[in-house]
Amino acid sequence: MDPNPARMIWAAHAELNALARARQAARLAEIGYAVRRDWLRGPEGRAFLAARLDPEKQAAEAARREGRTLERKIRRADARIGAVARTRTRLMVARELGEDALVAPSQMALGVGQAVREVDRRVVEAIARHPVAAQQKGLNKVLGLAKGKVPFLGPEP
Repeated sequence: MDPNPARMIWAAHAELNALARARQAARLAEIGYAVRRDWLRGPEGRAFLAARLDPEKQAAEAARREGRTLERKIRRADARIGAVARTRTRLMVARELGEDALVAPSQMALGVGQAVREVDRRVVEAIARHPVAAQQKGLNKVLGLAKGKVPFLGPEP
C-alpha cells in the first residue's frame, strides 16, 4: 500500500465517482426499460407489435418456406426418378445382350439411392463386357420398343 494519504484520498474519490456513474447508468437503464414497457402496453406499442407480428405476413413467410422445401424435394425426387429410369434402360439393354444373371446388392441396409447406384454400376460393368456394336444394337432395340411398339405408350410419331 502507498502510505501517501493524498493518493489514497484521490483513489477513494475515483472509486466513489465510478460507483456514482454505475448507479446513474443502472437508473437510466431502469427508466428506459419502464418507458419501453409502458409504451409497448399502450396503443402505439400494440400497433407496432401488430405490424411486426402480422399473422398474415408470418403465414405467407411460412408458406414461402414450405414451397421452397417442396421444390427442393421435387427436384431430388426427379433426380432419383431419372437415375432409376437410366438404370432400368441399362438393365433392359443388358437383358438384350443376354445378361440375365445380374446379382442385386446383398446389403439392403443401403439407402435407395445407394442401392440404385450399386445396381447401375453392376449393369454398366456387364454391358461393358460386350462389343460396342452389340451394345448399340441392344440400345436401339430397347429404345425402339419404348418409342412406339409398346401399345400403352401410343403410336410412333
